[in-house]
Amino acid sequence: MEEEQENGVKEENVRYRGWKAMPYVLGNGTFEKLGTLGTSSNLLVYLTTVFNMHSVTATTVLNVWSGTANIATLFGAFLSDAYFGRYYTIAVASIASFLVGFVSDKQNPPSLFLRRHVGTDRSLALVQGMAFVTLTAALPGLDHRPCSAGGGACQEPSLWRRAFLFSGLGLMVVGAGGIRPCNLAFGADQFDPKTEAGKKGIDSFFIWYYFTFTIAMMISATFIIYVQSNVSWAVGLAIPAGLMFLSCVLFFVGTPMYVRVRPEGSSLTGLAQVAVAAFRKRRLRLPEGGAAAAALFNPVISANTLNTRLPHTDRFRFLDKAAIATSKDEIEPDGLASDPWRLCSLQQVEEVKCLLGVIPIWSTGILYFACESQQYNYTVLAALQSDRHLGKHFVIPAGSFTVFSLLAFALWIPIYTWVVVPWLRKQTGRREGMTLIQRMGVGIVLSVVGLVISAMVEVRRRRTALVYPTTGKSEHGGDISSMSGLWLVIQLAVTGISGAFNTIGQNEFYYKQFPENMRSVAGSLLFCAMAIAHYVSGFLVTVVHIYTTNSGGAGQDWLAEDLNKGKLDSYYLLIAALGVINFFYFLICARRYKYKGSVGMVGLTLTAAIPALQPPDCSTAPGAPANCDGAGPSGSLVALLIVSLGLLTVAAGGIRSCSIPFGVDQFDPTTETGQRDIGSFFNWYYFAVTIAALVALTAIVYVQNSVSWALGLGIPAALMLVSVALFFLGTRIYVYVLPEGSVFTGVVQVLVAAYRKRGLRLPSPSNKDRSGQVEMYDPPPTRFTVTKLPLTQQFRHNKLTILHSTRSTGICNFGLHIHACRFLNKAAIVEDGDLLPDGGGAANPWRLCSVQKVEELKCLIRITPVWAAGILFYLSTAQQSTLSVLQALKMDRHLGPRFQIPPGSLSIISMLSLTLFLPLYDRVLVPAAARVTGREGGITLLQRIGVGMAFSVLSVVVAALVERKRRVAALLRGGPGGVAPISVMWLAPQLVLLGVAEAFNVIGQIEFFYKQFPENMRSVAGAIGFLSFAVASYLSSAMVAVVRRHTSGGPGGHSWMEDDINLGRVDYFYYLIAAMGVVNLAYFLVCAHLYRYKGGESAGRSQDGGRAALELQPQGKP
Repeated sequence: MEEEQENGVKEENVRYRGWKAMPYVLGNGTFEKLGTLGTSSNLLVYLTTVFNMHSVTATTVLNVWSGTANIATLFGAFLSDAYFGRYYTIAVASIASFLVGFVSDKQNPPSLFLRRHVGTDRSLALVQGMAFVTLTAALPGLDHRPCSAGGGACQEPSLWRRAFLFSGLGLMVVGAGGIRPCNLAFGADQFDPKTEAGKKGIDSFFIWYYFTFTIAMMISATFIIYVQSNVSWAVGLAIPAGLMFLSCVLFFVGTPMYVRVRPEGSSLTGLAQVAVAAFRKRRLRLPEGGAAAAALFNPVISANTLNTRLPHTDRFRFLDKAAIATSKDEIEPDGLASDPWRLCSLQQVEEVKCLLGVIPIWSTGILYFACESQQYNYTVLAALQSDRHLGKHFVIPAGSFTVFSLLAFALWIPIYTWVVVPWLRKQTGRREGMTLIQRMGVGIVLSVVGLVISAMVEVRRRRTALVYPTTGKSEHGGDISSMSGLWLVIQLAVTGISGAFNTIGQNEFYYKQFPENMRSVAGSLLFCAMAIAHYVSGFLVTVVHIYTTNSGGAGQDWLAEDLNKGKLDSYYLLIAALGVINFFYFLICARRYKYKGSVGMVGLTLTAAIPALQPPDCSTAPGAPANCDGAGPSGSLVALLIVSLGLLTVAAGGIRSCSIPFGVDQFDPTTETGQRDIGSFFNWYYFAVTIAALVALTAIVYVQNSVSWALGLGIPAALMLVSVALFFLGTRIYVYVLPEGSVFTGVVQVLVAAYRKRGLRLPSPSNKDRSGQVEMYDPPPTRFTVTKLPLTQQFRHNKLTILHSTRSTGICNFGLHIHACRFLNKAAIVEDGDLLPDGGGAANPWRLCSVQKVEELKCLIRITPVWAAGILFYLSTAQQSTLSVLQALKMDRHLGPRFQIPPGSLSIISMLSLTLFLPLYDRVLVPAAARVTGREGGITLLQRIGVGMAFSVLSVVVAALVERKRRVAALLRGGPGGVAPISVMWLAPQLVLLGVAEAFNVIGQIEFFYKQFPENMRSVAGAIGFLSFAVASYLSSAMVAVVRRHTSGGPGGHSWMEDDINLGRVDYFYYLIAAMGVVNLAYFLVCAHLYRYKGGESAGRSQDGGRAALELQPQGKP
C-alpha cells in the first residue's frame, strides 16, 4: 500500500481490495494450515505408538503444550495491536516459524479446529517438529525402540529424548503467538466495513476462511497422514515444511494489495486508565435519567482513529464515573483530557464495557472446547481398537478418522451459506439469518448430542470386543473390536457441524464486538479459551483417571490404556453432562448480553435505520470512503478459487505426465536421426533426473540441515524459478502438438459401435468368391502427428483380404485372406446410411468408427499385459529400497572414526550406479549391440525391460544373501536388537544391481509406453508408469501385512517382518520377492512373445500412401 496508508494519515486514501486480496490471504492461510496440520494431525498416534508414551501421558503433555501455545497468542495480539501492526506481526512470525528448523513451522494454525486432530491444537510440529523427527531417524542417540511383537513392555523415552521433545515444543510457541491471532483480523481488514458489499464480504470471509481450513485439514488427515504412516515420517514431515514455505511466499507476493491498519498504541493502557479513573472518582454520584450521557466527557473522535463512535449504555455503570468531568479536570486545546488517568472519554469507557460484556460469553467456550478436545482424543484411541479395514488390504489410519468431521464441516458450510442463511433471512428478516449468539448456542447443543452418540457407539464397540471374536491386537496391546470403525463417523459428523456453528460464530462474534483497535486481541481470545480448555482437559483426564482407579479397584479405570477394560462411555456421558450445564450458563449470558453499540429497544430501532449503528457491524470508522473498490467475485467464484487452492497438488500430475512426451515431440520421428535421438532422449532425460536427485539428496539436504532452512529451501525455489524461465525462453523453438479432444471418447465409441453391430457376420474363410466382401471405413489421418495404423492380426478369428483403398472415401475393401477382428473390427464395417451423402465421413461416430480408432484401442489392449508385469517390478524395487534402510540401521555405518552414513542416504548408491551406467549404455553398449543385431537400438524395448527384470531378481537374491550374513553376525554379537559388526557397504552390490535394473527396465518402460501408445495419448502414456508405481505401493503394503500375519507362528513366535529385523527373517522375505520376480519374468516373456509392435509386422507406408509409421517394430531379421 501507499506510505500514507501505512502511516494512517488519511483513511480516504485507503483502497479496500476486498476479495481481490483473498487469493493471497486465503492462499497463505491454506498452505500454512497444510504445513501445520500435516505434522500435527497424526501426533497422538506418533507419541503413543512410535514414541512409546502412555496415552494418558501423551494426552496430558499435548494438552499442556497446546494451552501454552494458545496463551502466547494473547501476547502476540497485544504487540500487533499496540506496536507492530498485523502485517508485520504475521510476516515476522511466519519467517520465525519457518526458521526454527521446521519445528515452529507446525505451530501457526490460526484456527481453533486444530485441536480436533487427535485432541490437541494442531500447532504442534509433530512431536519435535520436522527437524526433531528427522533427527530421530538419522541419529541413533535419539532413536527410540519399538515395542516387541511378543507383547513385552514398551520402553518409554529417556529423559534426554523427552528434553529434546520439550525443547522443540517450546520453540514452536514463538511462531504460534504471532500468526494465530492476526490471520483472521488481517483478512477482514481487506474489506470496507462501511459498505454493504464490505459487510457481506466480512461475513462470507469468516465462513470461507474456515472452509479453506477444513479442506487443508482433510488433505492433512488423509494424504499426509498416509505418507507418515505408510511411507516415512521424514517424508511426511518434509511435505508440510515445503507447504509452509509456499505459504510464506504467497503472503509476501500479495503485499502491494494489502490494507495495513496502523497500530494505535497499547489498548491495555486505555483499559487501565478507565479502571484507575473510575476508582479515583468512586465517591462521585452519577447523573440520573436522560441527562446521564450528556453529562459525561465525550469529545470528538480523532479522524485517524480506527474505532467507531459508541453510544452510552447502562451496563457496568460504575465505570461511567471515569468520564465525569470535574473542576479539577483540565481539557487541552485539542479537546482531550490533560490527565487521562483521571478523566477518560465516554468512548474509552464503552470500549471497556465491550470487553467486560464479552467475557461471560467467552467463558462458555472453554468448556465447549474442552468437551470437543476430549471427544477427538478418545475417538482416535477408539479407532485404534476398532476394525479400520476398508476392503481386504486398506486400513484407515486412526489419525485420519477426523477427516470425517472435517468432511461434514466442509459440506455443511456451503449448505449453510447458500441454503440455510437465505431461508433464515426470509424468516427472521436478519441479513445473517440468525444472531451470532444463536449460532454459538446451536453449536453447543450439537456438541452435547455428539458426545451422547459417542457414548452409545463406545458401548457397542466395547461389548463387541468383549463378547465376540476380536480381529487382533492394537499397538497398546488391547483387543481390536470387530465393530467397524465407520460407526465413529456419526459422532464425528455431528461434531464437525457443531464446530461450523460454534467456532466460526465465536470468531466472528469477538471480531465484531471488540473495539476496532483490539481486533488482534479479539482473534487471540479464541485461542485463550482453547488454552484454558486444554488445561481443563488435562486436569479432567487426570482426576477421572485417579478417582475411578482408586474407587473402583483394578480394571475399573474409566480411561484405561486398554479401552476394553475401561468405561469410556461413562466418561463421554460425564462430559455431556458438563456440556448441558455449560449450555444453560450460556443461555443466561446470552439473555443478558447487549451487542456493541446497542441501547435497548431504542438502540435496536436505530440500528435498523442507521447502518453505522447496526449491532454486528459497528466496526467502521468516520471518514472512510463511501464505496468499495469493486464488490469482489461471487460466492461461486470464491468457492472455485478455494477448491483450486486445495487441489494445487494435482499440478504434479500435469508435469510428470507431459514433460517426457513434450521433449520427444521436438524430434522428427520420420527420419533416421529423429528416431535415434528419441531413443537417446529417454536415457539422458532419466540421467538428468538422477543427477538432480543426487544433488538434492546431498548438497541441498546438507545446506538445509547444517546451514539454514531458509537458504536450503530458497535454493530449490530459485532453481524452480530458473526452470520456469528456461521453459518459457524456449517457447519460440518448440514444436507444439495440438490436442484433438478426448481420446477416451474414441475408445468408448469403438466399443459401442462394435456392440451395436454385433449381429453382423464377417465372411467365412470357406467362401472362395467375392460374395463375402465387406467394406471397412479407413479414412486417411487428419493430423500429421498421427501414425496411420494398418489392420493387425490380433484379436481376430476370420480372414479378410484388402482389395484396394479409396482415398476419396477412405473405404477399404477387404476380401478373404487377411485376419480380422470378430468383435472390434465390426465397428469399422460400413453399412447403408453410415456415411454422409457427400462422402465426408461417418454420419454417426457411435455407429461407425475408422480402422485407425479400432487399431488404437487394440494398442491399448496389447499394452495392458506388459504394463501389468511392471507392477511387480516396482513392488520389488520399493520393498528392497525400504528394507535396505532397515538393514543399514543394524549395520556398522561408519566411514572413518567420526562420520556415519545416514541410512536414508544409501539410495544414493543405486542412483550413482544408474547415473554411471546410462552413459556407458548409450555410448558403448547400444552401438556394440547394434553391430551384432543389426537393430538401431541394439535390443528391442521389450528385451530391455526383460533384462531389467532379470537384474531386479538378481539384486533381490544378493540382498537375501547379504541379509543372512548380517543377521547371523548381529545375533552372534549382541542378540536381538544388536548391530552387526559388518560394514554397511555390503549393501552396495544389491543397490548397484538395483540401479542397473532401473536403467534397463524403468527407462525401457517409459520409452515403450510412449512409442506404443497412440500419438494423441502420449501424455497418458507418460502417466501409465506412475500408475504402475501407485498400484505397486498399495500391493507392497498389503504384501507386508499378509506376510507378517501368516508367518507370525515362526520360531519364538516371531514373523518374518519384525520391528527388530534381527528377530525376523528378512532374507526369507527377499527370497519370496525373488520367487515372485521369477514368475513375473516368465509371465513377461509370454506377453513379449505374443506382443506385436504398433504398426503391424512392417514399417512400410500405410495403404493410403501416407507417411511412414513411426518405426517401432525392430529392423532386421524378423
